[in-house]
Amino acid sequence: MPKRVPPTNKDELSSMGWVRLSSIPGQKVDSREYVFNYWKIADGSVWHQKRRLKNADPASFEVRKDYSQVFIARDINHIFHGWSLVPKIDRNTFREVGNGYWIDRHRAYCEHETSITPLKGEDVSHFKYIGGPYARDSVFAYYAGRVMKTCIEPLKLQLMDHENVWYAGDKKKIFHDGAEIAGVDFESWTLIKGGFSKDKKAVYFGSKPLPRVKLESWEQLGGTYSRDQLSVYQMYFKIIGADPRSWECLSHNYSRDANAVYYGSRVIPDADSRTFRVTGEGRAKDQNRSYIRGESQHA
Repeated sequence: MPKRVPPTNKDELSSMGWVRLSSIPGQKVDSREYVFNYWKIADGSVWHQKRRLKNADPASFEVRKDYSQVFIARDINHIFHGWSLVPKIDRNTFREVGNGYWIDRHRAYCEHETSITPLKGEDVSHFKYIGGPYARDSVFAYYAGRVMKTCIEPLKLQLMDHENVWYAGDKKKIFHDGAEIAGVDFESWTLIKGGFSKDKKAVYFGSKPLPRVKLESWEQLGGTYSRDQLSVYQMYFKIIGADPRSWECLSHNYSRDANAVYYGSRVIPDADSRTFRVTGEGRAKDQNRSYIRGESQHA
């Protein structure tokens, strides 16, 4: 998927349209980060990143008007992705529907960094871009173009929260980042900030449950940390041995309790909790030694 924030409004998408490459000053689209041209017309040919497109017609060649899509282009007859002419796409009906998903009158497609490929389902009449990386037709649900194999009711798939596009549900199951949250109770599930969610029987980080969590005492502590009356967790990992009563988050992935120091979910052997302090990005020290990303640095 392209790393960009795409429009999701159909009117906004359609208003972008296409622009003739020959009408752009210099007849080229330059990279803003690197010294090369995404597209240019030179010597009577169309070029993409220093390679000539043999089958492209310079006079009719078009790119996206807002330059948000720098790999897909077209001429009077064909659709191109980078250096490649993409066969079988209907040029006249080919349009973007959101976040790398495209359709023509025959199929739906998903654009990846190096290619644009047809989706497995062939029911374009029921294809719908839902939001974020999610889409569906009457046969399959998709995450970034990949079939979500455990979604058996794709027509019911929808975002669970439009402010957090990583979660979707089909009225029975809930998915995070395209993966099913196994065993979740759909009716009691609620989304919590910071990647956490819960239902009546468990707490989850992403699509994974926190091990043996005590729901009645569980609380989020900030960032990816949480605790209950017995344990401290980072994401869905239990910090083995951490004392929830004295535990505190430091910074740069370090934390400590009265007895030990931790980097992420692992204990730092022999670190002195009383004198331990974080000194910078991944760096820390105590009265005995210094540490980089939780690893002791011996003198």
